Amino acid sequence: MKVLIVDDEKHVREAIKLLGEWERHGITNILEAADGKSATEMIEEHAPQIVMTDMRMPRMDGTQLMEWLSGSHSGIKTIVISG
Repeated sequence: MKVLIVDDEKHVREAIKLLGEWERHGITNILEAADGKSATEMIEEHAPQIVMTDMRMPRMDGTQLMEWLSGSHSGIKTIVISG
């Protein structure tokens, strides 16, 4: 499986990558995006099964990203990661 981590703070994305037990859950590919707009491009290109998204980001926030996902990629599971 592929997972996409979407957060405008690089250190948060890095921490999530380090803390996850990816192989245990069958995740072999971890992708990253710095905002919702970049995430839509990554989703179109790489078709991840899971998207972990922050809520407050520039260009396209987490709410807008989840609305876009529900309309065009409803099979993708979403996890909100927000401080």
